[in-house]
Amino acid sequence: MLFEAEELQGVRVALGPRDRRALHLRDVLRSGIGDSVRAGIVNGPAGVFRVLSIAREGVAGEFTPCESAEKSDVYTAGIGGTLLLGAVRPIVFKRLVKDLSTLGLARIMVCAADLTERSYLSASIWERDALRDRLIAGAEQGGHTRLPGLAVYRSLTDALDDVSDHFRILADQDGVPPATIPCHAEAASGDWIAAVGPERGFSDRERCALIAGGFQPVSLGPSILRSEVAAQALPLIIHAFRKQ
Repeated sequence: MLFEAEELQGVRVALGPRDRRALHLRDVLRSGIGDSVRAGIVNGPAGVFRVLSIAREGVAGEFTPCESAEKSDVYTAGIGGTLLLGAVRPIVFKRLVKDLSTLGLARIMVCAADLTERSYLSASIWERDALRDRLIAGAEQGGHTRLPGLAVYRSLTDALDDVSDHFRILADQDGVPPATIPCHAEAASGDWIAAVGPERGFSDRERCALIAGGFQPVSLGPSILRSEVAAQALPLIIHAFRKQ
């Protein structure tokens, strides 16, 4: 359960009667006075929230950060890394962004691609903080406090200009098997970025630009996956190999 920093009054937190967290504590968890749940501050420390009062009028309690810095670090961040995604339909991304936040990505970069509709980036979901509630819900599901940074670019070229020194992987049906990832020393240390095309894929021009920019094409299997599936699978595969 996550709280915005401004919701805290010292260590106390008060949730109104229609607040989704109050409803969850009362109606789903059926919490009572003295009960505790894992909690955290958005982009801040993890800890526990202890219920002090609970009624139809709302819930009040106190937040206590983890005493152990090591334990707090485990809960604060997810798998890390960056996803570079060709823009998909806004309704699709609105669903997907919660799942990407659940993974605990450090950053999500969305770019217009040659084969995407330019109108996708004109949708209201890209307005400031329009997706924040979904990012928070995803982080809560994942059990960590960090929200992914979200940036939007007018082209793949603009996005690549903003890519730092990362280990770079491209989801590509003609690429090598994922088992080759451990062969790259960079995969085991430092940061990484995974590129996934839009619903119609990256164009040949964009694919060449990505490979020229150091992205290693990796196949996720013989099937043509939806962008939202590949966008979750590839980061998890990279993370799994890095944890070996």
